[in-house]
Amino acid sequence: MTLRPLIAGAALIAFANTAPAQEVSGRLDLEAIAPLPHAQLVAVHVTFVKDDAACPEDFGMMRISAAGWRHNRPLLPRRSLLWGAITTPPDDETQLFRLAAQGCRFDIAIRQQIRREDGSWASLLVPRRVRPSLPEQERRELGRQIMQRLKERPITSPYEQPGPLKEALEAVGSIGSLQGYGVLSSGAGFDDLPATCLEALGDYLIEQQNVAFLFAIGLPGGLNRFTIERTDIDDAHSRLHLVRGDCRFELTIGKSIRRDGEWRAVSVAPFVKANQPGTGIQLRKRDPDLSK
Repeated sequence: MTLRPLIAGAALIAFANTAPAQEVSGRLDLEAIAPLPHAQLVAVHVTFVKDDAACPEDFGMMRISAAGWRHNRPLLPRRSLLWGAITTPPDDETQLFRLAAQGCRFDIAIRQQIRREDGSWASLLVPRRVRPSLPEQERRELGRQIMQRLKERPITSPYEQPGPLKEALEAVGSIGSLQGYGVLSSGAGFDDLPATCLEALGDYLIEQQNVAFLFAIGLPGGLNRFTIERTDIDDAHSRLHLVRGDCRFELTIGKSIRRDGEWRAVSVAPFVKANQPGTGIQLRKRDPDLSK
C-alpha cells in the first residue's frame, strides 16, 4: 500500500488549480458506441491500491445538467448512516462531494466548465453566498436577505397549488403498499450557468477500493450522449471530464486514510490493460434474457 501525507483536503483542490496539462489515458464517446450490440451500460472505475482501513461505502443516483450536479441516495433498511454529500466548497470554483468515516474518506471535487473562444476551459464560480473568499459580513447580509424573502413568501398548503403540482401531490398520496424509505439528496450548483450542457443520468458506487460511475447508453433524446475522458494527474488522484459541446464537468477523485493523526493520500492503482476489470472504462454486456 502506498500512502502520501495529505494536509486536510487542500491537496486535492491544489491539483485542480496548478497541475499542468496531463495526457488523457482513456476516452470514450457514449453516443458513438450506442449502436454496438450488447453495449448497454458503461462503467467508469477509478481503483485505489489495497489498504487495511475500514472505509465507508455508498451508492445512489446522480443527475448532471446545465443546472449542476445532484445525487440522490435511497434510505434502505439496515443501510449505513454514513453517506456522501456536498460539503463546504474548498475554493470559489469547486464543489466537494465527500464520503467520510473516522479513518477513511473519499473526495470528489466537482467543477463545471465552459469553453472559451480560444479553446481553453474556464471554471464557473460556486454560488456567491458559499464562496470561501466572500467576507463574513457580506455572507451574513446575504443570509439575512434570504431569510427575509422566505418570511415574505406567502404560506399556502401544497394541495392549494394549481395544475400539475396538485395532481402530483395527489398521486404521491396514493402510494399505499409501494411506500419507500425516503431519499437523501444534495447538489453542487454554480453561478452564471450556460444555456445548454450535457444531460447525464447514472449511478455512483463507492466501496473499499473503488469509485465507479455507471451510465446506460442508447437512451432517447440527448440523455447520456457525452464523451468521458480520464487523466491521472498524479499518483493519488484521477480526473474525469464529462464533455459535450462547449460545456463539461470535471470530477477529481481521491481517497485518503488517517494514520498517526494525519490524513494520507492513497495511491491510484495503475491501469494494466491485460488485467481488466480495474481502472478504466469498460462495457458491460446486457443480460441476454433481457434482449429477447
